[in-house]
Amino acid sequence: KVRRLSVQFGGAKCANIPADFMTTQVRSLIFFGFLNCVPSVVEYKLLRVLILHIWADEIKIFDLARIGELFQLRYLKIDGNIAIHLPDEIRQLNLLETLELHAPVNDMPDISCLPLLRTLGYFDLSKNSLENVQSLSELNNLQDLHLTWLNTAEPDNLKNNMQCLGSILWKLSNLKSLTLVPAASSHADVLDDAGGAILGISGDVLSSVSSPPPLLQRLELSGR
Repeated sequence: KVRRLSVQFGGAKCANIPADFMTTQVRSLIFFGFLNCVPSVVEYKLLRVLILHIWADEIKIFDLARIGELFQLRYLKIDGNIAIHLPDEIRQLNLLETLELHAPVNDMPDISCLPLLRTLGYFDLSKNSLENVQSLSELNNLQDLHLTWLNTAEPDNLKNNMQCLGSILWKLSNLKSLTLVPAASSHADVLDDAGGAILGISGDVLSSVSSPPPLLQRLELSGR
């Protein structure tokens, strides 16, 4: 019985896992390869750990439709030069403890109803709605929060989200680590005066913090 499966297709663009491979007992799946080669993860019904390193010749959307069917999933990590479509069904993953998305997410759904979530990254302050930022305060078990932004985003939305973040941090009573850094594709070194003011993290965010999270041990702020 295969419980842990690691698939590395390298530069192959038409490779696939054999159709007769038994997926029913796999608990952990790690994949490295092109978007066209990603297996149908919903066939792995008992997955607890899913790590996908995906790349493509051009930016394409990786659709996580039906991800909500993986009821046993505890750990989900995706990275690569792709965009991610995360459906509302993500809220069905009641056992999910870690959600790490190292790629742009199109229309981030409300994740406030993931009761066991402990690690969240990277939550984009420049693209998410104010309501999504506010809903972070409902993640009562959150211990590790990684936040990012793009400098090319709408300045007012980014500023409002940063101020909102500062006002809700005290509610994250179990938060131990907070990281706030610009996205890798961001160019903070060429900010104009207005952008520099908006991205003055220590001012915009920390000045609105009424009380820090009581268990906070690590704080990383960077404007690059």
